[in-house]
Order: sequence, then structure tokens, then C-alpha cells
Amino acid sequence: MTQLSPVSNVFGFLHSSVGLQPVAAALCSKLGLTPEQVWIKRSSFDGIETLLIETDSCVLESLPTETSGTWLFNGMVDGTATEIFETLLPIVQQLDEAGYSATFEIYDAAFRLLGKCPGSVLTP
Repeated sequence: MTQLSPVSNVFGFLHSSVGLQPVAAALCSKLGLTPEQVWIKRSSFDGIETLLIETDSCVLESLPTETSGTWLFNGMVDGTATEIFETLLPIVQQLDEAGYSATFEIYDAAFRLLGKCPGSVLTP
């Protein structure tokens, strides 16, 4: 697997009223991702579930919020702003089609906003 930057460059939200297991299943079936690329990790301390997506070009992880059915969905995606957008868009679209939602903001190394997904990449 490609070594990605250890600094997050995409920040977003994931919404699912039925938990993370169906979201993981939808990503696997709709995007052709494998269980080795999309999985749920459960904390042995408090039982909180985390959705992880790990491919050659991205690593995304959900973090629970105080709002039921809403998770932070942050991580690292490799490439230019346009390539990052093109990596995230199929995830956003497939989750939307399956009845869930995800949104992301894309930042550069100086934490300047480059674009939103869904949306578009900002031009300088």
C-alpha cells in the first residue's frame, strides 16, 4: 500500500440513522471495495464503532459525535485537489444512493480550503 501523508487533508461528516455496518456494506457492494479495505473497528473500552476505509490512495476514519447518527469522517487522500475530489466523489455518490450522506472539505498542507465534495474544487 502507498505511504500516505500522516496529516489529514479531508474533513467531513457521515450521516446514517442505522449505524455503520450498513454503510460499510454499501461501500463494499456499490464501489467494489473489499472487507480488507472497508471495515468496522469496535473499541474494547466502550464499544464505540469506527468505520475505516483504506485504499492505495486514501485512509478515512469515522469518529463519533454527540449527535446520534452523525460521525466526523476525516482522513488523508493522496493527489492534487482534483484527484482528491475524484477519489471522494464516488464515495459520496454511492452513500447518497444507499440512503446515507457524506460531505467533505479538502485542504492543502497549509490548511487552506481547496474545495468541497460534493461541490467542486476551488480555483486559485
